[in-house]
Amino acid sequence: MTVATEYTSYSTADQTCFTELTRDTYIFDSRPNHHHHNVRGGDDDTTCYTKIEETIYEDETSTEASTDCETSHDFSQSTHDYSESTEGRTNYTTDHSEYTEEEEGNRSEYTEATSQSTHYRRKYSYGEILYPNTSSEDQTSQTSSNRSDYTGYSSQYTDDQIIYTVRTADESECTEEFEVSLNDWSHADDASREMPWTDSKNSSLLSILTEEECAKDCDLIIVGMFAPAEDDDASEMGGSSSGGSGRNRNREPPQPVLLGTAAALDDYLGGALSVLLLKQYKVFKHGALVGSMTPTIRISVGYGKKTKKYILLGLGTQDKEVEPTTLFEVGSALASACKQDDKIKSCALHMPSKLGSSTTTLTNIASSFYSAFYKDSRYNVGIQFKNNTKPRLSSVILVPENDISASSQVEADAALAAGYSISKGIYLACDIVNAPHSILNSVSLANTARRIAEESHGLIECIILGQEECEKRGMGSYLAVGRGSESEPQFIHLTYRPLDGIINKKVGVVGNGLLLDTRGHNTTFDYGGAAAVLGAARATAALAPSGVEAHFIVASCENMIGGRSRLPTNVLTASNGMTIEVNADDDAEGLLTIADALVYAEKEVGCKEIIELSASTGACMVILGTGYAGVFTQNNDLADEIESISKVTGDKTWRMPLVENEYNSKLRSRVADIKNCGTRYGGAITAGLFLKKFVKKKRPFAHIDIAGPVWKENTGATGFGAKLVTEWVCRKGRKDEILGIVVGA
Repeated sequence: MTVATEYTSYSTADQTCFTELTRDTYIFDSRPNHHHHNVRGGDDDTTCYTKIEETIYEDETSTEASTDCETSHDFSQSTHDYSESTEGRTNYTTDHSEYTEEEEGNRSEYTEATSQSTHYRRKYSYGEILYPNTSSEDQTSQTSSNRSDYTGYSSQYTDDQIIYTVRTADESECTEEFEVSLNDWSHADDASREMPWTDSKNSSLLSILTEEECAKDCDLIIVGMFAPAEDDDASEMGGSSSGGSGRNRNREPPQPVLLGTAAALDDYLGGALSVLLLKQYKVFKHGALVGSMTPTIRISVGYGKKTKKYILLGLGTQDKEVEPTTLFEVGSALASACKQDDKIKSCALHMPSKLGSSTTTLTNIASSFYSAFYKDSRYNVGIQFKNNTKPRLSSVILVPENDISASSQVEADAALAAGYSISKGIYLACDIVNAPHSILNSVSLANTARRIAEESHGLIECIILGQEECEKRGMGSYLAVGRGSESEPQFIHLTYRPLDGIINKKVGVVGNGLLLDTRGHNTTFDYGGAAAVLGAARATAALAPSGVEAHFIVASCENMIGGRSRLPTNVLTASNGMTIEVNADDDAEGLLTIADALVYAEKEVGCKEIIELSASTGACMVILGTGYAGVFTQNNDLADEIESISKVTGDKTWRMPLVENEYNSKLRSRVADIKNCGTRYGGAITAGLFLKKFVKKKRPFAHIDIAGPVWKENTGATGFGAKLVTEWVCRKGRKDEILGIVVGA
């Protein structure tokens, strides 16, 4: 059994990258009085190991062929002599083998004296990607950092395609072709008409199997474990200043132990996981923080066998209930572990019985797992090329401790599929918020809605209202915002209806579709509401809940400066006949577009309940920060419902006051029925009060301000709201909780 800790070192002379594996090799030894350095897996572990020091130098990554024949070797009699010359030659000498590496420009040649019990692995890394329209002098590129076995690239560019040809050191060629469809304003005077979508992971990537069915052949095996609950004495540490309590303060929490599947796997590995747990005790002693992981160890069971990687994953303490947030962290950690190493093609997660394997558990793990793989590389051709040539993760297996019956297996597979469907909605929401304005405009967003309807197999109907149709409906508030833009406003209306035609509830979801505000320097997350609504529409169609008719409405337009733009103090007339004075300090254009969308949802569509999502004010973000969205409603039942869904989905919300007597005065106008925004103070509340004017008093309505959590400074869009809206819509058809809804259908 070999336990290896990996770290990377670089040769300064030739800049060749090696992974140095300092292996602590433990060999089971049952002989008594054997005079070697003995290591035990803990006080209760009677297994004795003989420790032998071994250092192996390997090239950083391997070709597929060399990986398949990878072995581990024990050099019990070996002595190592490592020397490095300034001319770029590096010698590695052992009793068994000698390597000589000579650096020639951009190539590395290896001369192997003997290779009876050692091996090496070669890395083919990529150098600079040559983009279209580069000069002929640059068509052959030296590789980055002088560490590649590729001698150059050649690229060929046509109107709709880029072809990359990579020449390797042995003169073989690898050619990649892929379409380029970035029709933005840099290519033509007309606005872009399509927004590309990020491809989701394969829906069959994640599966569930029983312990017997799960062969131990995965490249990476992750073992989930809970920390034991602290006893009463330990929880009372630090009471008084007496000597006895002083001893309590110095007591260590109970030592974590491997139970169930983890214990069985540890026995199979000869106690290797116990050794890892002993070394990484601090990671788990304070509650096995959910999502925390030990360093990766590599273990070979038997001589000449392929090594596998093992990780222990924290799931919290044994005495606490497993919450949805725990499951989201587990899914994200699982994805993170898979992404750490490109060579991993298969992975298994052993799930303790306490974690469960219910449909809710599996759906939440799957949705966060798939969502964690999101990366917006739609506009980075170089990254697309590298991703197309990388090894692909092909299988991730969830292995619950409890057996799964045939009927349960069907439900489990459906639960994983539901999680994948949710992630598709989150992907689209992120794509919309991340899209640059050269790609995203009212026309391309409308075509995105059409595409959602096309892939729904008839479950969603798409209606796009142009300017003339909106004028007929008297949408003066909405149309005034987009008058300065060359792109015509596009009023998007998607309708979901179940296949069986049984409808118990008709609900509406409205999202802010203000795609550009020339007043702001960075307004990408202003249309986070539209992104959440359209993402939820995509997920809802994939889940196909019964009993509910859902209307997804976005009034999309661009607020541009022009000769026809609205001006401060203008009076606008909304589609319900209410007149609105544009505030002199106007930065509430989105509210004007949402006003007519709310009237449309209630008056023309007839929605019985309406929720609206928008990043409408920075005031809410000042109060709640970036972790929570503010919920403004006067309907207690709707508020409780949203709070419950928030806890289940992980899209965190917090109810805010929506009181009329104290704040209505801030919206009073001398010349119109109402102003579109109030004063500086209480801006988040007055925004909710303004929108409430466009919905009947007795109609359940909630305004959700998502300005904070919709965006992260370093990573971009979060997809916040898509999961929240999806669950809210599904609950309207059934009383069940998260997306086990659909599983039980």
